[in-house]
Amino acid sequence: MKDCNFPHIVYDPNQSFFEWGKSHGEQFSLEIKELAAIRRELMLAKNPSLANSIDELAKEQYSITKKFNPNLGDELDGIIEGSKVSLSDIIILNNYTDFRDISLADEGCTTVGLNKTVGV
Repeated sequence: MKDCNFPHIVYDPNQSFFEWGKSHGEQFSLEIKELAAIRRELMLAKNPSLANSIDELAKEQYSITKKFNPNLGDELDGIIEGSKVSLSDIIILNNYTDFRDISLADEGCTTVGLNKTVGV
């Protein structure tokens, strides 16, 4: 097998999920920031209508994650603190395709036209 120099993440069983995330966030802060920025840019290029809704949607996703799996939520909290990356960007990073493909209701104006011919 070829070694591609991927990082080897070792979890210390004596640490909490938050501590794992914080350690991971600190160790890979630069890489997390770069990948989060790339994913945000790609997401908005494909779905620009999300620009004004990202924070709200990210908070909703985070809330559901914390409710479904509190340990995962704690690990995300640690990654956020350790990497100094926003909640929104960490959620986008971890849920990129889910966010990219969100369809929001049309927020524009609707116009209805009626072409009526007189005498017909």
